[in-house]
Amino acid sequence: MDLAVSVLIPSYNHAHYLVHALESVLVQSFSNWEAIVIDDGSDDETHQVVDKFEDPRIRYIYQDNQGLSAARNTGIRAAKAEIIALLDADDIWREDYLEVMVAPMIDHPEVVAVYCGFQYIDENGQDVGIPSLKVVPPDEFGDYFADHGNWLVPSGVVFRKVFAIEEGCFDESLRAVEDAYLWSKLCDHGPFVGIPLPLVGYRRHESNMSSDPQRMVSANYKILERYHGPPQGDSSTWTERKKNLYTRYFRSASIRYLAFGDVQMSAYYFLRMQEITPEAGTEIGIWRSLARVHLPIEVRNAPDAIEWQAAERDIKGLLAGLEKMRPDSSILDAHYSMIAGSAFLALADEAFRAKYFGCAFRWMWKAAKCDFKLLFTRPFWGTVVRGIGNLG
Repeated sequence: MDLAVSVLIPSYNHAHYLVHALESVLVQSFSNWEAIVIDDGSDDETHQVVDKFEDPRIRYIYQDNQGLSAARNTGIRAAKAEIIALLDADDIWREDYLEVMVAPMIDHPEVVAVYCGFQYIDENGQDVGIPSLKVVPPDEFGDYFADHGNWLVPSGVVFRKVFAIEEGCFDESLRAVEDAYLWSKLCDHGPFVGIPLPLVGYRRHESNMSSDPQRMVSANYKILERYHGPPQGDSSTWTERKKNLYTRYFRSASIRYLAFGDVQMSAYYFLRMQEITPEAGTEIGIWRSLARVHLPIEVRNAPDAIEWQAAERDIKGLLAGLEKMRPDSSILDAHYSMIAGSAFLALADEAFRAKYFGCAFRWMWKAAKCDFKLLFTRPFWGTVVRGIGNLG
């Protein structure tokens, strides 16, 4: 039988995690695989770790340090199978991962890639937070991905080698989100099938690239610019899709920088968002996200997770940063009172959901003081209704 899948495991100084990644491959219920460890110039025990595994299906390739994309591309070129599975050295798979993921590609030749949900794990491999199980219908994946961005983790995607080669593999000029860029191109070749199961243990730790806001924000900008052009000129002349995508990009950047503790950059990107879509800053959703930025991402959506003093500190800090920018922005100045009121309304809404009624009523009062016009809006009364419902 021909080899079904090549598992690519790039590793740079992750020997202490690599052993667990390889063990998770060895216990797979699906056995028709090869695993290629691409050592990207490590100066730790990576080679020795691989040598301890005597399974002939495991290969080792060393290269001078060139970055994650280059390491993955080395693995793609060396792969003997036509289906590629990525496994980052600090992640692990559930034992039925390959069996579940490869089946749709074997049974349906038109399927270009398969992705699944994941479970955050900590440095000790323990589950943290709730699983991410988001999937969309295959025929909607391309448009949804373009409009809403990347929610996939590389270790939870398998894809056909032929199309990756055709698209030039991973873009080595990108230092982050290079996986999202490749997925956006592979979408043109056929459907992505989603599996709503947490088959991946996705490790969060201090060395994750996603903890670097500048790298992530810059890489996302490059992708947007390539597809839709730079955010220049009068935004009223842009297509609706370009406006929505750049609004979401600046929104995400503001949230990411506030999570990193950089209030000045968070305020800068918030203003850029506001300049494109003036009503965006008054949406409760963005302020609810901003209220949770002090939480680790793996528990950010968990109920009752908010630390209220930290949330209020973050919100007040960002509002203070925006207030400093008011004199230089007519759009921000015109909407500031409603923006501030919406911020406190979002805090109240979160507090009502968690049944912290004292905080909730205090923030409702602050919201009304910032802009009494909030009293006549649907979000305000929606918050009131939720609050009354939670009193029972």
